[in-house]
Amino acid sequence: SGAALLTALESNSALETLDLSSNELNDLSGYALAAALPHNKTLASINLSYNQLTDESGVSVAKALASNKGLSLLTLAVNQLNDLTGMALGEALAVNKTLRALEIFGNQLGDKTGMAIAEALQKNASLITLNLSMNWLSDNSGEVLAQSLAKNATLITLVLSRNQLSDKTGFAMSAAFESNKTLSMLDLSLNWFGDSSGVAIAKSLDRNTSLISLDLRENALGEKSVKALTKAKKRHSRLRLEFDLESD
Repeated sequence: SGAALLTALESNSALETLDLSSNELNDLSGYALAAALPHNKTLASINLSYNQLTDESGVSVAKALASNKGLSLLTLAVNQLNDLTGMALGEALAVNKTLRALEIFGNQLGDKTGMAIAEALQKNASLITLNLSMNWLSDNSGEVLAQSLAKNATLITLVLSRNQLSDKTGFAMSAAFESNKTLSMLDLSLNWFGDSSGVAIAKSLDRNTSLISLDLRENALGEKSVKALTKAKKRHSRLRLEFDLESD
């Protein structure tokens, strides 16, 4: 129960990893964890994925993250979280100095979340992995997220697959590649990037030295972008560049 979880976390001074994934946890347990987080100094990893948490407790967990000084990995994937939690996570990331990885894929996070996290990335200097795949992000936030990469010097892995991103985000990403020096893995698969942004991305790779993996599979790439990306792949042997031609 939530009360038992709270008691256990408050009395335990040695636990470093807490995996409560796939336990049908509801908001009562989420509230309990949020209440314990500000006082806990040992937990480094928390996995709450594949549960039934909603914004009711998600916002509380996010706010607790702002004051927690020990957590390095937080996984809230595949719950029922919406933008209220996403915006609260953005506010927390703007001030948190210890979190290294945030996994929030498979929720119902939209553009308000994307914009809040984009703003946080311009201030955050600790996060190295961010997984926002399987959410509801569109170009409204995708473009802003891409632009934030120009001002971020720590993020190494960014996963944005299975959203609703298209050429506007693609153009912004191609521009970001030219100024960002730290991002090494970017997953943009299963979106709606077309020929025009595909060509722009291919050209921008000549001015990027950090990317080692770029996934553009299952988009709307046509012959022009596939040709440009094929040439780019030959020029950059260290880059794992994955893409395919849109099927009929």
